[in-house]
Amino acid sequence: MTPDELADALREVLADAARAGEIPDPGPVDAPVRASGRGWTSPLALRVAAAVGMPVGRVAGTLADRLAKVADIETVSVRDGFIAVTPRAARVSQQQAVELALSQGQAYGRRPGDWLGPPSRWVSAAARMPRTLENPVFLVARARLTRQARRGEPVTREPPQTSEPVAGQEDPALPASVAEFPGVARRAATSGDPEVLARFLERTARLVLASRDVDPDLAAALALVLGNGLDQLGTAAPDHI
Repeated sequence: MTPDELADALREVLADAARAGEIPDPGPVDAPVRASGRGWTSPLALRVAAAVGMPVGRVAGTLADRLAKVADIETVSVRDGFIAVTPRAARVSQQQAVELALSQGQAYGRRPGDWLGPPSRWVSAAARMPRTLENPVFLVARARLTRQARRGEPVTREPPQTSEPVAGQEDPALPASVAEFPGVARRAATSGDPEVLARFLERTARLVLASRDVDPDLAAALALVLGNGLDQLGTAAPDHI
């Protein structure tokens, strides 16, 4: 589900609620959608409540209940009047994601024209302290992953053929990061907000640094995630320090 598709869905559930008499018709109203974490948020309920004179919680709850029935939506929640939506993604096992990353290499999670440039806080930090874009958390994390990948057997290069779930991983958050990366990169590119991707990469790097040992294939896939993500943000981390 794209932001435009979610905006259309918001307008449709609002129109349905108005026809059912649950919310007075507010007339033409914008339904902006912004990237947030793993999904999207919209202040539509706040705008409608102000237009029709209803409590924000009641408007947001009504819209959220109807939105939860939309086929392409996984979860819907309300916080401070904002409607938060997680789109339903195609199911892929974490093992499949690792194998797919290894088979696609530098193309994993990337699309032509997705370059964003670094978030403003990275640029500001680099201006105050030269070479800050080469953030130590990424330097150390990617160097460690590359070392662990080289220590193991040659990684698989064939595309995944099985849907069997991954088993026995020391920290499930690490293979989950590989599986999540394409969706996060796509949301960052669609919204034009590099912070969406930057926060994800920072979290992934810290997970790597908190782990003692990583399976060689998983290490290689995570190194690709960090490398591809940083490249999308206009910076890079070398394979070794």
